[in-house]
Amino acid sequence: MALYTEAQILSSVRSILQEPVALFWTDTQLTDYMNWAARTISGVTLCTPATDTLAAADSARGYVAGGLSITMETKFIRIEDVTQQNSAYTTLVHLQRLDIRNFGHGAPAAADTNQEPQWYYAHGQELFLWPCIKGTMQSAGAVTVYEYKAAESYLHDTTAYDIPDRLQAVVLDFVLSCAYAKAGKYSLSRYHMSRFMQKCITDRRDVHDVIHNVVDSMDAMRIPDRSITPQ
Repeated sequence: MALYTEAQILSSVRSILQEPVALFWTDTQLTDYMNWAARTISGVTLCTPATDTLAAADSARGYVAGGLSITMETKFIRIEDVTQQNSAYTTLVHLQRLDIRNFGHGAPAAADTNQEPQWYYAHGQELFLWPCIKGTMQSAGAVTVYEYKAAESYLHDTTAYDIPDRLQAVVLDFVLSCAYAKAGKYSLSRYHMSRFMQKCITDRRDVHDVIHNVVDSMDAMRIPDRSITPQ
């Protein structure tokens, strides 16, 4: 479901620019601005969470310094957690994030390349796991990555929108900023870009910095003592 369709955004932009028919700004240019806005919004607000389940025996894996390298399919922005299940799917291990500078580059012993992974490190589109997953886990085990991905576009396809409803109207300011910049109206461009960034930062703060830290007070769990009569 979309609160604002691509056509509605274009119509609103053209109404504000007072250009109902494409003359100075083409539909292709305005659509590109919308897609840039979607990618920027996803990067600033972390509004597009995703979960990737990667088979440990994936053909894309490669062995690096005793570890396992997996090429991620989605363009992730940040990884929140990585878990590993055993071949029977009876145990779940949360891997610890590793600073690659602390790992070193020495060649590991043979015994270190056939264990359950304990650490992970992400670089580019590669996810590195150490130690290397042992054979019994490569065949049936799975690595689950909890991440935030980069939006591909405002309208991913004819039915799905990458940007959630609450942020779709924010795209309008970004598109107007780009459009005014092309026309040399830099004051208006700065104004709309400032509005755009303010809305994105506010959403990031409200969703990831405030709501996640709000918990019920312990007092809310206590049963009032009604045996005491107020004086």
